[in-house]
Amino acid sequence: MGVFPQKRERAVAVRVKIEGITSVADARAAIRYGADAIGLVFAKSPRQVDIKKARRIVASLGPFVQSVGLFVDATIEEIITTGNAVGFDMLQLHGKETPRWINEYLDTPFIKAFRPRDARFTGQLQRFRAALDRRHQWRGVVLDAYDPKLAGGTGKSLPWEWIARARSNGKLKGLPALVLAGGLNPDNVAEAVRIAQPAAVDVASGVESRPGKKDYAKMRDFIAAAKAAT
Repeated sequence: MGVFPQKRERAVAVRVKIEGITSVADARAAIRYGADAIGLVFAKSPRQVDIKKARRIVASLGPFVQSVGLFVDATIEEIITTGNAVGFDMLQLHGKETPRWINEYLDTPFIKAFRPRDARFTGQLQRFRAALDRRHQWRGVVLDAYDPKLAGGTGKSLPWEWIARARSNGKLKGLPALVLAGGLNPDNVAEAVRIAQPAAVDVASGVESRPGKKDYAKMRDFIAAAKAAT
């Protein structure tokens, strides 16, 4: 009698970051439904928050939920001033920040967003890693969809098969944890996790009723689907 292969289970549930939180109420709802991190946007966007609002949101978080401050090509002075005032846990660099700039100015944990244009994207990631002086600070690779005009929050997705192929070919070795973003929503996140096998997923527009306002039912369903995916 033959032995059927058992279904492979993820050792750890995927982590979920709800990006573009703009109110304490939305932050608390995200946490209630199981979000592991919330993202605060400090760049021109319908989801942008000021320091005063960001402080209120961060103060409302529990002790085990991470707050991530997202910046797009900001000056180091802007980042330091905002970080000291708000007190978030980690930076998300979502612009054209280079390893040289990071080496010179940053001494804090960060995740870095990339927007692949084709399936050969891993070379860019490996060159970025090789040029970093303090690689332990780089905690995650955010893979978002490419758009020539917008840095994020487009609702577009990149082909998840690119990531699966890169993983099977060993081209993601040595890189930090993979954070999948771009075009995710409650209906497709389980498939995205199954194909790309990320450590975390990041969503903004896919769980909104309008830009900057979260839809609580969508957040609940998204988080449940992501964490149940294998």
